[in-house]
Amino acid sequence: MIMMRFSCWIAALALAVPVTVSANDGDTDDRLIMVGIGAQMRPRFPGADRQQWLPLPVVNVWHKDRPMDVETPDENWGANIVESGTTKAGVTIAFAPRRRANDVPGLRAVKFGIEAGLFGETYVHRHIRLRAEARQGMGAHGGLTGDVAIDVVHRLPDRHQRSMITIGPRVRWSSAHYANRYWGVSTAESVASGLPIHRASGGVHAVGAVVGGHLSLSQRWGLYGFGGYDRLVGAAKNSPVVATQGNRNQWRAGVAVTHVFGLR
Repeated sequence: MIMMRFSCWIAALALAVPVTVSANDGDTDDRLIMVGIGAQMRPRFPGADRQQWLPLPVVNVWHKDRPMDVETPDENWGANIVESGTTKAGVTIAFAPRRRANDVPGLRAVKFGIEAGLFGETYVHRHIRLRAEARQGMGAHGGLTGDVAIDVVHRLPDRHQRSMITIGPRVRWSSAHYANRYWGVSTAESVASGLPIHRASGGVHAVGAVVGGHLSLSQRWGLYGFGGYDRLVGAAKNSPVVATQGNRNQWRAGVAVTHVFGLR
């Protein structure tokens, strides 16, 4: 799983970087690209009480005559379709959380897949951004899920305009199909696992907060880090999977080294 995720991100970087560098060589490039790699600690699956280490890729592309675009740690890769001033909307894609068969013995595994959907964001104040995502699972849980985020954005003094801190609350929701794949227990699974039968409903399943930041160390190099916390509620809170073999408190954190291309 780790290598599959890592390979997908490396492939994306391999496609993005040559395009930028090539355009730059012809003096026609009007964009910069930041790439980075590090490590992150996340729950093994939604509701898990154990953590796992995964690669932490960082990718950001923006116009060189503007400050670096704001990207919070938990927003997923997106491509703008509509952009007007401080408001934009487009498509987004993410990796779906995986749950191995031995994570919760007796319950079905949730295999590797992706989540594809739409996002929209706008600044309700010069330093406050509102963003929402809705994504459909493909090849994994097969359900609908998404997030609503409000972030305070503070740019730090930096002549390269690439240092910033973001912090804000989160609300995460999902359909009944998503909830049942991670927190439901069918009759057959109850017999195999010893857990009581549980039919999970859709709705808000977590509330929390995320903080992230990037510090520019030089014209090309920087450091990126983040921390986040979710408190499971609703369908996730009431699940015997979480109550007996999981944890309502979901923590995650990561750090990466970044490098900027396209600079002369």
